[in-house]
Amino acid sequence: MAVHKPVAAPWEGAGAGLVLFFVGAVAAHIRARVYYNIAFPGGYLAMAAAALALAVAR
Repeated sequence: MAVHKPVAAPWEGAGAGLVLFFVGAVAAHIRARVYYNIAFPGGYLAMAAAALALAVAR
């Protein structure tokens, strides 16, 4: 029997969900023109994107 490798691990899907969530948070800040505290979702977006990139590269 052939053993099939899964397309993505569960943590890759969770990482992609976090990236999409924080992209939405940054977009909401931009749309509401609230720029003074955009660093918080922007920083978390950068960390989530880096974690997703490392998970996919592994």
